Amino acid sequence: MQEEMDALIENNTWSPVPKPQNKQIINNKWIFKLKLDEEGNPLKYKARLVAKGYTQIKGFDYSDTYLPVVNIITIQTLLAIVNQRNIRLIQMNMTTAFLNGILEEELYMIQPDDQENSLVCKLHKLLYGLKQSSNCWNKRFNNFICQQDLARSKSDQCLYVKLNDDNNLYLLLYVDDVLMAGNSMKYPHGPIFFREKSNGKQRVRGDHDHPRHERWIEDDGQELAVYDDGE
Repeated sequence: MQEEMDALIENNTWSPVPKPQNKQIINNKWIFKLKLDEEGNPLKYKARLVAKGYTQIKGFDYSDTYLPVVNIITIQTLLAIVNQRNIRLIQMNMTTAFLNGILEEELYMIQPDDQENSLVCKLHKLLYGLKQSSNCWNKRFNNFICQQDLARSKSDQCLYVKLNDDNNLYLLLYVDDVLMAGNSMKYPHGPIFFREKSNGKQRVRGDHDHPRHERWIEDDGQELAVYDDGE
């Protein structure tokens, strides 16, 4: 729990403020999970602070919750293209993706420790459990990908493409999992990673952590990385 709290505080997730008048104060709870290894042995104990989003009121605490989901036919078509053209395919998982969305509403939450009843948490960033978490994450991901000159498909909002004579790039987003396929993965056509600070150390979040050929960019204060394998 303390590790989770330290990460949230370091990430400037909220700031303590006096309890506002005529504002909905969202409650929270701790979720505990035991992570097992391949043989079923205890590997890691995890604690996550989750907002009780079911107490939110539509039109006051949130508006859009829609999150597009990739069509299975799109996935099958991409795999067929990869097989037919013999191009590279990479799969990634965006760890804690929903926490990287940009909060648009003014939200307040009860302090997790509940030490000062007169103070509440004014949220600056998203938490799991909030109604708009998935929608905000998808908006930010879409804005960032479009800045990399990839076009969003009109037939499937989870498909992004960039077509060139010598290199075609396809990107599929399924909630917080990404499939990328292309002839080359040179920057800026590479997998995108979120990087966070943890206990003073820089950590890359993603399946491909390559000390070489990493090129970093910044998006609204959040550091992002694009992987370049040097091909």
